Amino acid sequence: MKPKKRAPIEHVVATWNRQGWYPAPWSHHPQEVKDAIRQLGWRPKIKECYANCQRFALYSGLDVEYREGWVVSGIALEHAWLIYKGSILDLTLNPDRGPKYLNSIVSTREEIREHMFATGTYALIKSREVELIGPYANVYKELNAELAKKIKKSCPKG
Repeated sequence: MKPKKRAPIEHVVATWNRQGWYPAPWSHHPQEVKDAIRQLGWRPKIKECYANCQRFALYSGLDVEYREGWVVSGIALEHAWLIYKGSILDLTLNPDRGPKYLNSIVSTREEIREHMFATGTYALIKSREVELIGPYANVYKELNAELAKKIKKSCPKG
């Protein structure tokens, strides 16, 4: 089997500049996932993991579990993906690039809906919890401790 050709970066950038977005690869997904994407009438987009996964979790009709956490794809990033039939279903990252999924937190469909209504966006739902389970958790804790000390010093006693 021949390896798939990747679009040259110039093509990706030109498409992004022309359309304002670039489609994420999705031909490798199970047939029922591809059918659900077609039925929803949209294409997953790169750099929109939260929107891709939240939209799919809410409207696809498939039994998926929404997760937010950390993935390593070159560097460690906050990311969203789904679990479908016990396997990772990533609507954003190309599996050919070998992403490694780290710790994650589950959000229910109700939590997704509440967050969307409260913020009007598709975004990270449990940002504080995700920070604390990630590879930079110690950095966040140290920064928070330093900030707490500064606040304590700047507040008048009384």
